[in-house]
Amino acid sequence: MEESKDTYVPLDVGFNNEKQYKVFFEGTAEHRRPYDVYMTKVDLRNGMYGDYTFYKMQMVYDSNRDLYIVLTRYGRIGEVGMNQRTPFNTFEEAKKEFATIFK
Repeated sequence: MEESKDTYVPLDVGFNNEKQYKVFFEGTAEHRRPYDVYMTKVDLRNGMYGDYTFYKMQMVYDSNRDLYIVLTRYGRIGEVGMNQRTPFNTFEEAKKEFATIFK
């Protein structure tokens, strides 16, 4: 069975080999929203090359370990960047961490 686009968001490229991870959705059936964000920053005040950075975040559920994980990938636009996984035992803890960066 194929998942529809309102119930499935692909994992970020830095984590797509983790088959047990699924992007977490919150909300009612009519207004489900994924915990998935891609932010960019361009600041030309920092010299000839400036700052061209990105920050990608997803909250996923790990069905093997019953954990919520905040996945982050960040770096210069056009590069793969670095990544980090921060596990949490509860959805509330993970949501609080997610909200500290994406307000």
